[in-house]
Amino acid sequence: MQDKRRSSGSGGKRVVRGSSVVAEYDKNGRRSSSVSRSRRSAASSRSSAARRPSSARGSAAARNGRRGKKRMSRGKKVLIALGAVIVALALIIFFLFQYYFGGLKIKPIGEDADLGIDSSIERDDSITNILLCGVDTRSKTKVKGRSDALMMLTLDNKHDKIKIVSIPRDTLVNIDGYGQTKINHAYMYGGPELAIKTFNQTFHTDIKDYVSVNFYQLAEIIDAAGGVDIEVSAGEIKHINKLVMETTGDESNMIDTSLADTTVHMNGAQAVSFSRIRYLGTDDARTERQREVLTELFKTAVEMDFSKYPGFAKELLPMCETSLDYAKILKLSTIMLADDLQLELAAFPNEYIDISQSGQNTVKQDGVWYYVYDLEQAAEMIHKFVYDDLTFEQQYAPDTDVSSSSAAAA
Repeated sequence: MQDKRRSSGSGGKRVVRGSSVVAEYDKNGRRSSSVSRSRRSAASSRSSAARRPSSARGSAAARNGRRGKKRMSRGKKVLIALGAVIVALALIIFFLFQYYFGGLKIKPIGEDADLGIDSSIERDDSITNILLCGVDTRSKTKVKGRSDALMMLTLDNKHDKIKIVSIPRDTLVNIDGYGQTKINHAYMYGGPELAIKTFNQTFHTDIKDYVSVNFYQLAEIIDAAGGVDIEVSAGEIKHINKLVMETTGDESNMIDTSLADTTVHMNGAQAVSFSRIRYLGTDDARTERQREVLTELFKTAVEMDFSKYPGFAKELLPMCETSLDYAKILKLSTIMLADDLQLELAAFPNEYIDISQSGQNTVKQDGVWYYVYDLEQAAEMIHKFVYDDLTFEQQYAPDTDVSSSSAAAA
């Protein structure tokens, strides 16, 4: 194919165009520049190629940057692993705690509640008093009704002792807003708050918390504790066997009559039947049997092997209601770790307390029987038992100077 030539004149610029060459000539006819399209294309390719390494270098730099990051140190890995283990253990402890203690019903008492505490009475931060109410509700789920058993539990970290003072449910006292009546009515009238207030006002104590136990399931509680040891007479065995057959129909729960006048290890059904004997002795004797069962249950619980407490707690706590939160419970339970923990018991009425002018500790008013004794004297005896660490026997022993002991303790 022939080239087409175009000229702008003899002295002008000539341009020769072809399929592959573009040439320019000056006025003297010399070629000033020529660029092959193929070269121009090659140049363009080289330019692109020149630009590509920049991106490639960036990509390489990125890869090198990733390789250049600091590796996590072994110490950090250990800390992270340790943290994960701690979290896992915390979760396990939480779920175990809920498994064993989740059934407990916690009902705090309001900070502004009037609990009848006299501000002038002696206090000791190492001694904590708690009201224990045994409530027979005839229900497995409710803890409400009259308190058939009333006790003050003292956790004495000062002397490494657990002390229990038992008060008869029929004790005649004044209940705020209701007048003179049985002390166990306070729980029914106003719940645990009124029960605490009545106890504090009557015996000059400083109780702020309570634990209520549903005694409808007392047999299950005793079985969970492993049974109790009770001394029984021949007459009591006869009544126990009759009651245990009425309630369980199981002959294996009957007590061998040859064990009369000995200490018998009883299961729940046997112990409850013992406490319910009505037609042997007076009502006073029946009350004493109930108290004996409860006392032995506490002794068994205190002396229990520490490894058995979780299982016992799982059985017992669903039957309980308390104002103590978990933090308080854990704090107070540390007394169980004492090397030489002792359990001391006291009860009213007793041989030392002054009774009514008639010489009887029971009186009948409007057809109702009450326990009557000197409540002020009882309050003083309780105070010395709790804070001065003097048993009732020690307080009234001829060679015990109670007044000097009290002064020294104060």
